[in-house]
Amino acid sequence: PIVFLKGDDQRFLYRTDNRDGYRNLYLCDLEGKVERLTKVDADVQYVGQDAKAFYYTSAEVSPVENHLFRQEFRSGKRTRLTPAEGWHNIQMSGDCKYFLDTYSSLNVPRVVDLRSTDAKFETNLLTAADPLADYAMCEIDLGTVRSADGEYDNYYRLIKPKDFDPEKKYPVIVYVYGGPHSQMVKNTWC
Repeated sequence: PIVFLKGDDQRFLYRTDNRDGYRNLYLCDLEGKVERLTKVDADVQYVGQDAKAFYYTSAEVSPVENHLFRQEFRSGKRTRLTPAEGWHNIQMSGDCKYFLDTYSSLNVPRVVDLRSTDAKFETNLLTAADPLADYAMCEIDLGTVRSADGEYDNYYRLIKPKDFDPEKKYPVIVYVYGGPHSQMVKNTWC
């Protein structure tokens, strides 16, 4: 869907993937002028806007993470608003002054923070305890393997058997990677 700029019925934001291979945001007007706003090699998702900036999430930091960014309309200055590693799900207030940041990572089960977009306010609403703390767990690693042509990193999540011994051979189960636009490996708790 298109989203008109606040207070401007002549210009709107539009997300498409048929111009550069990624789902980026473009500023368009009714006369046909098109300007790419998010110049990143990652899919972006529009979150909101205020008078000075728009907000979006993307995996531009790493394909296995999702973060919130603020980008100013005039200068194009981009600021990352979610400092912790992991996969962030964002709920933005209507005026874009505050957002609810719900995230997890390989080592963090769940955190919910209320933050301001100017980075002057933050309060933790929930830090979940490790529900598996009393269980014998397997070691899990995130990493990359270079593609056969040596040009790309393919991300993986490796779950090692309990009491893993690198000198032994183990059977392997491979869950197929679906391609660059269907990231299946994420830095999340589960």
